[in-house]
Parts: sequence; structure tokens; C-alpha cells
Amino acid sequence: MDTEITVMLTQTRAINNEILKEDLTLNSSSVNQLDKGLKMCHSISAFQTLGPEQLQQLTELENMAVKLWNHSVALKTKGVPGVSDGTAKMRHIAFWILELCGQKNDNEANQKRLIMMGLKSIRAWLGIVFSSSISLF
Repeated sequence: MDTEITVMLTQTRAINNEILKEDLTLNSSSVNQLDKGLKMCHSISAFQTLGPEQLQQLTELENMAVKLWNHSVALKTKGVPGVSDGTAKMRHIAFWILELCGQKNDNEANQKRLIMMGLKSIRAWLGIVFSSSISLF
């Protein structure tokens, strides 16, 4: 358990360090980090019992996930070309981390925030599918 949180924290730090240092661009290294993040999302399940140290790590994870989400919003808002798959991956990772970390905080406001983030993540993935299928015609 403690190892899972530590590994997740380390990988999320690496993603944030790579992505957030760029000036609203995504290079091959940052896309590679996002792909690793997606694999991480699918490899770790729910956390059961957490001690004070793990709760502190979860708080740090939540903060990094929010930064990642906000960066994806900045990329989308600025209309940076060619980053739609990157923003979908960032949103997916941020949503997944926040959902996993938010299990300890089961209030209505948190649930609404996660629903909104989940819907926006799905919309980002669908945008990629539709834009690539339109270009086929």
C-alpha cells in the first residue's frame, strides 16, 4: 500500500516536472511521460486504510493532479495546435488521481467536481476520435 502511493507520487512528480516546464507545448518526452501516467492509472486500485503519512502523500498527489488539470485547461484555452491527445491524457490522469484520492472525501461537492471532470475527460477523448475520423473522409 505505502509502496503504491510512493510509486504513484514519484510518477506523478515526473509527469508534472516534464509537462509543466514546457511553455504550453508537448514534446515527445512529455507525451512519453503521459503514456506512463496512463499505465499507472490502470495498474493501481483503490487505497484501503491510510495512515497520517499516506494522507499527506495523497494531499500532495491531489495538488499535482490539480496542476496537471489546470495545465490541460490552459493548453485548450490557448488553442495550442496538435495537443488534443495530450490534453485528453492529462485530463484522464488528473481525473483518475483525484477520484482515487477523493475516496476519503465523499461529500456532494467533491462528487459533483469529479463528475464534471469525468465528463470533460470523456469529451476530450471523444474530440480526438471525431477529429481523426473526420480527417479520414
